[in-house]
Amino acid sequence: YIVGPYGFGKTSTAGKVWYLLEEDNYIATPPIYFDELQSIVDAVYGWLKYRLRARDDLLERLDEIYESKATNNIEDIVSSTDLENKDAVMNEFQGLIEEGSVDIEFSVNHVLEFLSECNQLVKEAGFDGLIILADELQQFVANHSSDKEAYSDLRDLAKSIALGLNDGDGLGLLFTMDD
Repeated sequence: YIVGPYGFGKTSTAGKVWYLLEEDNYIATPPIYFDELQSIVDAVYGWLKYRLRARDDLLERLDEIYESKATNNIEDIVSSTDLENKDAVMNEFQGLIEEGSVDIEFSVNHVLEFLSECNQLVKEAGFDGLIILADELQQFVANHSSDKEAYSDLRDLAKSIALGLNDGDGLGLLFTMDD
């Protein structure tokens, strides 16, 4: 992680790290404004669509990965309700997501699964791994109802990646934050 006072150059430093990682055969997201888990998913999805644009086969799989994680999250939400016709509700949700009317927030587990599968895709494309540069970590904490909840999510995310979600195969996460 990179920590320093406001205006110290943390984002600029992360930008240099991004440049060096890209030069070293990694796909790294440019520093992203990290205020919620969804921002990681959106940044990785968007950046991979750009970086893998010449590989239609991989782009199709990337779309499938993203949609499957969104669907899993919807299934979790719907299954936790007392609704009688869960299939109809699932179909309605899916339609709203496809038209862009609803944005489903990902859970830590769905984010980890998404990143793991994207990392494998990146490796298949011939890169050494996927690195996410998450800027402004303090905004993620501020957007939670409690610090405890925010730090719990961060701990689960960082610990899973650090302990080798993919057995050390190139998935990484770098945070920046004010001290």
